[in-house]
Amino acid sequence: MGAAFAEGIAAVLRETQPPAPAPPEPAPAAPNRRAEVGEAIATAFDLPPDILRKDPR
Repeated sequence: MGAAFAEGIAAVLRETQPPAPAPPEPAPAAPNRRAEVGEAIATAFDLPPDILRKDPR
C-alpha cells in the first residue's frame, strides 16, 4: 500500500512540474561584445563613440 501511495505522489509531481527552461543563447564573440559595451559607455557619458577605441599606433 505504501508503494502505491508513493507511486501516486510521484506521478502527481511529474505532471505538475513546469517544463524545463530553454537553454540560454550563446554569448556573442568577445570583439563584438566589447564594441557594444564601448558604445553603451560612450552613450551613457555623452562621449563620442571613437574616444574608447584603441589607438592604432
